[in-house]
Amino acid sequence: MCHLMLSLNRKGEHMAAQKVDIDETSLADRRLAGCLKELFNQLSNGHLNKNHIQALNEHKDPFAPKKSKETDVNDRVQWWIAHYKNLYHINPDFSGLTVPNHVDGFDRLVILPRYLTLSRWVEVARRIHNVTGHKHIDSLVTHNDRSPDEHSYGVWIRDVRDSRDADRHSLAGKSGDDLRKQEIAGITLLERLVAGTAYLFEKMSHMDINGRTLCTGSRTFSDTIPSVQWSDDSPRNVYIGTHVGVGDIRPGNQGYQSRFVVAQ
Repeated sequence: MCHLMLSLNRKGEHMAAQKVDIDETSLADRRLAGCLKELFNQLSNGHLNKNHIQALNEHKDPFAPKKSKETDVNDRVQWWIAHYKNLYHINPDFSGLTVPNHVDGFDRLVILPRYLTLSRWVEVARRIHNVTGHKHIDSLVTHNDRSPDEHSYGVWIRDVRDSRDADRHSLAGKSGDDLRKQEIAGITLLERLVAGTAYLFEKMSHMDINGRTLCTGSRTFSDTIPSVQWSDDSPRNVYIGTHVGVGDIRPGNQGYQSRFVVAQ
């Protein structure tokens, strides 16, 4: 607010001044103040939240719709391309890639490029950490419900570190044969190993620190189910076991647990 002393006669000439008050606050400023007041009111009554404010702070539309699952898939495919280039030193051909529709709760996409083998994974992983139980691994596993022999493909798994936190209740008391008869898709050995390495690079933690994943989507030549765990025993390593029979039921307190997958 400022005070001006101003008076004019009929001819427009200056005369003795009188006191006049003029508000220096512009109309735009007053509107901004009103908007801010309304903003705080909506924060108070819950119509707006911190996510809206964060979006405004980042110069984004706070009411823009969330990215579609299709866009998320495209982002993940690009991540996997970079992952295979940087770690495996291969240029994956995803031109024929098949990815199933996303299902709520299965939020980690695992992509296997065409021609990737178990022995190739072991070769790559041993540059990072120890791997045990891998001798003649390609001939050890004689059946997989899915494989990248013909084309690249993806599966969705639950985004959890330990298999016992994935599908504990729904898989409890079921053997590998039970799951197959019920047509429940379980993770293959290669899918689990690839997923574990990606998990390590993204979250700086190994999978299955507590317990083991039973890879019920695979079978060995002796008709057993391979399993995978991270062992802190000396030497620390990814351990690949093959001693669980397809008809065995391993209680959850023994740490054995399969992982559901969403697959085509």
